[in-house]
Amino acid sequence: MLKSIPFESQQEIKSTISRLSPLASKALLFERKTDYEGRFLFHLKNADRTLIGESGVFESEAGMENGIKHLKKRITELSSYFSAL
Repeated sequence: MLKSIPFESQQEIKSTISRLSPLASKALLFERKTDYEGRFLFHLKNADRTLIGESGVFESEAGMENGIKHLKKRITELSSYFSAL
């Protein structure tokens, strides 16, 4: 679903996820794009608008929006998981 940038440590992953969770509902984190063949994809950016991941391609805009919706849910779930550790 999402190709992440490399992280140097598990702590950096935890920190990034914890900062993303409250922002997951904000549209500015998800930059929607169209490739040269008319397929849809999105980039995930942090609050500083730094790229932290990019999706694969979707054949429809609705598919891309469903992918974003699913990723928002997963960010929230991962944040809960890491805060419980």
